[in-house]
Amino acid sequence: MFLIATHAQHPYRRILVAEAISLLLILVWGAWIRLENLARGPTSDEISFLKWRGLSWIYKDSLNRLHPPFFRMSVTAWNTPEQALMLGRFGAFLAGMLAIVLVWILARRSSNSRIAALLAAAALAALPPHILFSALFRPYAALGLLMATHLLALSLWVAAPERKTLAVAVAATALLIPQVHYIGAPWLALTGLGVLGFSPLGFRRLWVYIPSALALLPLLDPITKNLNVTTGSALPNSHILRSFEHLLGMGLRGPPLKPFLGEMWPISIAAVLAIPLFWRHIQAQLKVIWIGCIAMGLSVLWVAPKHHLAPSTQLLAAPMLIVLVASLPWVLTARSRRFLLLGPLALVAIMGSVGMMLHHRLDYQANHSMSRDRIALFLDQYGSFIPKNHAVRFVRASDTDIARFKLTGSVRRENAIPTGCPNVRCFKFNGHFWLAKTNSPWPHASVWVSGIRRLPTPLPPGCTLIATGSEYPELAICDAGVTHP
Repeated sequence: MFLIATHAQHPYRRILVAEAISLLLILVWGAWIRLENLARGPTSDEISFLKWRGLSWIYKDSLNRLHPPFFRMSVTAWNTPEQALMLGRFGAFLAGMLAIVLVWILARRSSNSRIAALLAAAALAALPPHILFSALFRPYAALGLLMATHLLALSLWVAAPERKTLAVAVAATALLIPQVHYIGAPWLALTGLGVLGFSPLGFRRLWVYIPSALALLPLLDPITKNLNVTTGSALPNSHILRSFEHLLGMGLRGPPLKPFLGEMWPISIAAVLAIPLFWRHIQAQLKVIWIGCIAMGLSVLWVAPKHHLAPSTQLLAAPMLIVLVASLPWVLTARSRRFLLLGPLALVAIMGSVGMMLHHRLDYQANHSMSRDRIALFLDQYGSFIPKNHAVRFVRASDTDIARFKLTGSVRRENAIPTGCPNVRCFKFNGHFWLAKTNSPWPHASVWVSGIRRLPTPLPPGCTLIATGSEYPELAICDAGVTHP
């Protein structure tokens, strides 16, 4: 009898081992493609996170209007800028890897399918925006991890309200999320109200969000200023639609003639719409994740009319959406056997989406060099491009910040304008001026550098385009007195 029982357990044990090995392979591959990005050149956004002016500036920093201070200052306060950059990137890397594991856990519990859970982990591991922000000193990888952790703790608390440790976990993650990114504040409010409203916990358990609200009180002034100022000119209504395309599409775009075969947003919308149709027949955890996803959509809807939402929006709901998509086969068959055929079809769609993510990531990285990589390569070999007595004029001011950091190690502009410079966006290094474009005639011969945009066509008289190849930025050598358009 013992031998029979042991033999019967072997297939199940082999399945568990195969599942563990598959997850490990996904993590190893995800770590490998992220680690190779850690040594890439800095971005101007990262450089803005490296500025530290002392404790007295924690609540005075002008960047507080866009990003809460404690996330960036917890790294920059006790490290040199170079050390802070690598430490911040390594923290993002760890957050990204842990988020892959959490997505697997959430999908495994929500879909009742090992295959769907592994596909969900592979999807996040292969998602291009997640790869990018898991190797940058930016808040989005940490934000995704904390939101996934909060939803897991919240769903477990709904199932076992007597466990105080789960309430502490919910309160702790709620405390940290708005300190990483401001969009976490409305997301928490909407998620908390939605989950506690439908669950047996009731609104009396909203006390878990009080520490998070109190911690934001010192930042009310920059938050209020942020709400009252529109970034750039008045934003068109189409910007809201573009923001939702970023949110639901997760940065995956297909061929223009075959959009439905190469984009993620149709299956994302299908997953979001399917949950309410089968609401009474699905488990509480999936309801919690759905509420979190809807809460992020409403948060983006609230922010989009005021502010340009960058491509980072592609990552805000990605872990939640991937879990919903992975659970779609189970959702479709939860109510009736009549939908049994839809389950395998949804699973095939998920597998196709993961394959498309892999292709998109590999194809993009093979055929596109990033602006910061081209600028970094130029700075490593600028001596062969810049003639003597020529200045360097970058088309984008942010490229000047990258050059200052890479060449001098400094993350700040000088308070006083250096001798010979037109403004503070200028510095002198190795006998050359390095500056952002100036609309007034430049009295010295110069080299124009464009890392992301093309130089004006045709070039003004006195400028000659240099053929540098696709790995370098576009360069033009200009005579003295040429005005940048």
